[in-house]
Amino acid sequence: MEEEESEEEGDTISQHPPASPTCGGEDGARPFTSSRGPSRDKESRGKESRGKLKSRDFELATQTVEEEYLAAARQEMMAGVAEEEEVVLPRGRLLKLSILDTWGDPDYVGLTGIELFNSTGEMVKIPPEAVKGPSLNDLENCSTDYRTPDKLVSGCNITTDDVNMWLAPFNPGESNHVTIKLPSVTEISVIKVYNYNKCSDDTYRGVKTLKITLDDKPLLSAEGKVNLRRGPGSTHYDFG
Repeated sequence: MEEEESEEEGDTISQHPPASPTCGGEDGARPFTSSRGPSRDKESRGKESRGKLKSRDFELATQTVEEEYLAAARQEMMAGVAEEEEVVLPRGRLLKLSILDTWGDPDYVGLTGIELFNSTGEMVKIPPEAVKGPSLNDLENCSTDYRTPDKLVSGCNITTDDVNMWLAPFNPGESNHVTIKLPSVTEISVIKVYNYNKCSDDTYRGVKTLKITLDDKPLLSAEGKVNLRRGPGSTHYDFG
């Protein structure tokens, strides 16, 4: 009777109690796993994937905008260049080089050479007799010095041999100039001047400030003045 009463009561005693849902005991029951876990993982991965796609789309859109901006800027620049007026080169025949000061020598000034290029980029051929200017032969008791103005157009410019250079007395505050009469009226696009370059000490005889005019019209600037770099005193590079 007691057993029957126990079975009837049922809810309080059981011959086979259920396995705990929170652990896998020794009886081999499977551990409890929440059914919401995988869903959350998938949702998280989905959000991450969508975030990467959005980031990639943003980068592509930004890159496209930058490329379009650069292309538009290039087109605008080229259009501006096309609309610019044609460059007018100085044109004349009598070139004048006025020496305003030296790199430090108070008594003498010199140059190694000068090259002129026309509107087509060709070097202008200048005969030696077309170059006029002072030299050391203007001094008393000196008449055979070889450093005469014609050496400026000898074509031997990257040198330290002063037989290919021009040297003259320098008088601060006075007119110290060389003139070159071109074979014909010429458009000048480039002027290269090679400073005095006998040796490192004598480079102080080089021209520091030069004023250049063509048919009395200033070149290179409103006043025609240009600063020349001092010669290196060597021939390791083109110093013109």
